[in-house]
Amino acid sequence: MEALHDANTADDHEPPIYPEVRKRLEQGILSRPPEEVQVKKATREHTCVVCQQVIQPGRVQNDFRADDGARASVHTLCLRAWVDVSRALKAAEP
Repeated sequence: MEALHDANTADDHEPPIYPEVRKRLEQGILSRPPEEVQVKKATREHTCVVCQQVIQPGRVQNDFRADDGARASVHTLCLRAWVDVSRALKAAEP
């Protein structure tokens, strides 16, 4: 996945999820994003690990194994923000 923009720059064009994802990554609330996801339609409600909102049945969900081995789900746009911000933070490391 390539970043849609520079995720280090918070401005009027940055989607609102980006600053929140950045904050949660910096605080260690979110770990690094998964390297592999399984994309499918939700058959029941799942909670997105990034935005904490429900992924409704019939909507696209991205499933993965969390660091602790548990199954987790994330919205597609939330996954994009998670990957973009993680890459920007890693690139900014000394």
